Amino acid sequence: MTHCFRRSIFVLFMALMMLAFCSCNTKNANGVTEQSGDSTLDTAPAYTETAEPKTYSVKYTEREGGRIKGVASQTVKHGKNAKTVEAIANEGYIFVSWSDGVTTPKRVDGPITSDLEFYPIFEIDSNYFMVTYVVTRGNVTVLNESKLAKRGSSVTCTPPEPEFAYEFAGWSDGSGEMTREDTEVSDGFTYYGSYKPIRLDTPIISINTDDGGKVTSKTDYKGCTVTLENAEESYCFENAYAEIRGRGNSSWNMPKKSYRIKFTKKRSMMGSDYEAKSWTLISNYGDKSLSRNALAYEMSQRFEGLDFSSTNEFVELYLNGEYMGVYLLCDQIQVGEGRVDIGETFADDPSAMGFLIELDARSNEEGKLGYDYDVLDYDRQYLIKSPDSSDPAYDPQIHLKYVRDYLNSCLDALGAQEWNRICELMDIDSFVDMYILNEMFANLDHYKYSCYFYKAPNGKLFAGPAWDFDISSGNVNYGYAEGSYDSGPRQDLIYSGNLWIADKHTWYRRLLRNEEFVSLLQQKLSEYGEIITGVAELADSEAPNGYYAQYGQAIERNFVRWQILNEGAWSDPQALVDIKTAAGQMDYLSEWLKERYRVLCEIYEVELPS
Repeated sequence: MTHCFRRSIFVLFMALMMLAFCSCNTKNANGVTEQSGDSTLDTAPAYTETAEPKTYSVKYTEREGGRIKGVASQTVKHGKNAKTVEAIANEGYIFVSWSDGVTTPKRVDGPITSDLEFYPIFEIDSNYFMVTYVVTRGNVTVLNESKLAKRGSSVTCTPPEPEFAYEFAGWSDGSGEMTREDTEVSDGFTYYGSYKPIRLDTPIISINTDDGGKVTSKTDYKGCTVTLENAEESYCFENAYAEIRGRGNSSWNMPKKSYRIKFTKKRSMMGSDYEAKSWTLISNYGDKSLSRNALAYEMSQRFEGLDFSSTNEFVELYLNGEYMGVYLLCDQIQVGEGRVDIGETFADDPSAMGFLIELDARSNEEGKLGYDYDVLDYDRQYLIKSPDSSDPAYDPQIHLKYVRDYLNSCLDALGAQEWNRICELMDIDSFVDMYILNEMFANLDHYKYSCYFYKAPNGKLFAGPAWDFDISSGNVNYGYAEGSYDSGPRQDLIYSGNLWIADKHTWYRRLLRNEEFVSLLQQKLSEYGEIITGVAELADSEAPNGYYAQYGQAIERNFVRWQILNEGAWSDPQALVDIKTAAGQMDYLSEWLKERYRVLCEIYEVELPS
């Protein structure tokens, strides 16, 4: 072999080697060299991750008439079989099929390639019959059960014992017995039973919320239906749609809550000669007589100088099927026909508008329009209740300024004892009557809370309406001497220890410095003697036409529901804690008011009417 031939063989061998190398290493789209083919070059082996098999959910759901034997909820790998399950019929039922048409009770599903869910179908055995019973209390279902028995026998239903203040109303087929027995004649029937409030001597308001839940907010309404029964036929109605929320300040923290209801449409309540959407249900939990607010509003209605006084009707409240006790149905203090009827329209001239104003130390807390720093009344806070400050037509530079300036003008005239100017700005009759009312009850809160004024269009400033008397007339253990009504010597008209409103309330403290006001006060104290003692008699437990004679059974039932007669209830002094009966609480109030009237007549040198 010649030298040239050997050289040619070597070149060919190297060319083949280079070709083989190139065929094993190519570049990918990113220019990175990748190995291919069966190369035996010393390169790292590629790593391959083995994926876990996919799993699926297989469920077998029980249905009425039977149960599932085996694992009802399974997790099965792709391609595998589920575990065996079996549909077992209860007594009185037979298995028909599975929901996918499989007719054998026992089944094994697979191979599984997707999520699956099946349920068994059972039917009543032809040798059995079924009767269903549903029993409700208000909007609460207390029983819902179906009973199965062999043909030729019978089934028996005994609903739970009625809740407090309820009784069984009867069944839908007319049967009035709670416990009933049915045979196969009733196969497939559903019988409906219900409980109803036990009617005593007091109108009943039943409220059922849309969601069946409690009323937990003072700001957020929830839908409800309202029924009024056990009253004059013309007063009653059924399932009127409304909204309900809580109400009150300190009282909202008590176990027995107060509420505000707002109907979709205006309506009369308990024969009121006007219609309104909003009404209140006052719990009076802190007043064991349940009567202080009612007596004050009754007295207010009879006083000549007070034009607007709240409706006050005793009712029993049932809320979502639960007996809540005796409440006082009252107006909502607001502008409107039949209430503070001064109009709600805006005018270019604010003096031509009506304003409802409240003296309320909590006004800033409530997010209302507090402006105590503008009114010359020390640390008191005032707010405009009407017109609505959120109305686009409301302008604080016009309306707030007008009210502020008007109140300051009144306070300035009072401070200067300018009687003619006082009479030009204020309706004196209303202020005299409102003073007598609140001083008669020694109303603890009136000097800084729940004290209302209103100004009629192109008119004067009036006192009223009267509101919030539960912490009054001896039902208080702070602020003054536990409801004492000993008169003592008259040392100073303004600061007598027995004159609460005269001492604490800026407006009346100043008014009482005017002889003209005191003269009118003396005149009206004498004229109102019969009214005052007549109203006080309403709290006498033995009075033939008194509250106890009319509502005594309901009042007693209230204190079975709320067992507080043997303990203190927030503000009551020891003298009231010691009284263990509802009748005794009312008698104490009746005597307190009569004695209070005697004390006021003595202080203001008025001869007691004979």
